[in-house]
Amino acid sequence: MEPLSPEQIEFVIDCIRTWLETRQQNGYSDATANDVDHSALLRRLLNGKPLLPNPPPVSFSYPWYEILETGKALRCNVLRHRNSTTISIDRDPRWHIVREAENALYVRYQGDGPIYRVWQSDPALDEFGWTIEKVEE
Repeated sequence: MEPLSPEQIEFVIDCIRTWLETRQQNGYSDATANDVDHSALLRRLLNGKPLLPNPPPVSFSYPWYEILETGKALRCNVLRHRNSTTISIDRDPRWHIVREAENALYVRYQGDGPIYRVWQSDPALDEFGWTIEKVEE
């Protein structure tokens, strides 16, 4: 591998600084080598993608940037508890139901942001046969 240019070095340092500041602002302690190895946010920053104003939803405990960037996901795991105003999508229970219509739910993550339509697109897959698609900002 070739050495980094001065501009590349500054870019990496800025990314690491932003990552460390973001961790601190969100209540995380000092970073470890393990945190560096497993950080989706650090990889996102190093790929030149912007820091989001709020943390993304999670999918099975991992940041779910894809749903924010593409607006759609297939084969999601959806669970709805009786008499609840929230649902769990890919084990994240912070999706708030905005309304229900024609075999679909309309939801917002943490009650804020864009509205997504959630419907069971493949009943053969049971709770994993759901699709989520952004419908409004």
